[in-house]
Amino acid sequence: MTKKHNDNVLTEAEAALYLNVKPRTIRLWRVMRGLPHFKPTHKVTLYSREDLNAWLERHRTAYPPRVHRRSRVIPPAPVTCEARTNPVQSAAQGKEA
Repeated sequence: MTKKHNDNVLTEAEAALYLNVKPRTIRLWRVMRGLPHFKPTHKVTLYSREDLNAWLERHRTAYPPRVHRRSRVIPPAPVTCEARTNPVQSAAQGKEA
């Protein structure tokens, strides 16, 4: 039997679904970034939908998060024909002309 609560009050799992993140992320944001919450009992952590929306507005960025450099795949630069020529041959050809 589950306890009914206000639609504005979310459990940790409901808050994770609401924000489209994992419950572990909710716990990390609560501890590391000050995600607003309240604890009516020692074992239960609840979140207000309005507080979550306000917190998201305060922590909004104008650009997407930076991707770690190792996760990008950068194709190698194309090698031109000029880069393939032998510098000794190029110098000899310059003297002949």
